[in-house]
Amino acid sequence: QIGILICGHGSRNKLAITEFYELTRLIQQRYPSIIVEYGFLEFAKPSLTDALDKLRNSSITKVIAIF
Repeated sequence: QIGILICGHGSRNKLAITEFYELTRLIQQRYPSIIVEYGFLEFAKPSLTDALDKLRNSSITKVIAIF
């Protein structure tokens, strides 16, 4: 099964994090049969590692990463 990982740099600005979450939510709505997660390199949670772990725990075997 394929999953999508939306990768962000991260920010300390809460509005930026909220906007990034909203982008992920819209992508999930567009592709309802694909699991979509997001993660950040730094400054925010979840980390990319946490997001990849969630995908793995959902039995995802292939990931499309969007930077």
